Amino acid sequence: MRTVRHVIRLLWGDDLDDALRPVLGVTLVGSAAGSAMWSFVAIWAVDELGAKAALPFALLVGAILSALSGFGGGYLSDRIGRRRVILIGNGVMVAYPLVLLALSNEKWAGLTALALAGAFGALGGSVAQAMVADLVAPERRQSAYASVRVAANMGVVVGPPLGGLLLVLGGWTALFPCVAVLSAIAWLVAYRYLPRRGAFALIGLQARNSFGDETTWALFAVIGVVAAMLGGLALAGLDRRAGPEPSAVLEA
Repeated sequence: MRTVRHVIRLLWGDDLDDALRPVLGVTLVGSAAGSAMWSFVAIWAVDELGAKAALPFALLVGAILSALSGFGGGYLSDRIGRRRVILIGNGVMVAYPLVLLALSNEKWAGLTALALAGAFGALGGSVAQAMVADLVAPERRQSAYASVRVAANMGVVVGPPLGGLLLVLGGWTALFPCVAVLSAIAWLVAYRYLPRRGAFALIGLQARNSFGDETTWALFAVIGVVAAMLGGLALAGLDRRAGPEPSAVLEA
């Protein structure tokens, strides 16, 4: 326990708001789980589903659904509460890796599930960001959002090596269940420690009026979708070039 506290102080300093700690935990573990799976899910789709040509379009649909889900999740959380939406989104992601594993031999069902996965992942992540403003005083929000970004980046750094190790040790039957376990840990942290309402949460008309004031967020959402579209087009272009199969790369 003392080691954990030392690491927290090393990464986030001594003035970290106690109310923010659960959000950091959920973000860190959830980000690690997501990056462990998503770093290799395209290889899974090509090797297990045989969906090399259709994969870019599934990823494109997933990016669009993810952007819509992130915006819709914030809107929904203003009405039923941040904690509930986070639990719904993270709860679905506990089962999703197991669903993908079960659909390994079903091309179109697997691609459909793959396209929908980003929507549920974005649902919890976007609301966790919104919850920061509910938990931290206005004058401390800048550093609070930076702290959450550090947690997310740490998860992205840890996730791919962990996913690669699991693939080496046990293949897809090791990766997907372990990602489900990590997602379950994130859900349990959220269920146990996230408050039902933050001390600085907006109420009434203030929360309802926030829906129309997110033009900057919408701009970045559009940029994210365009970036995903370009990535999908790049993958489609790679289909026309000869190269080693993903399974050969993993074996090497």
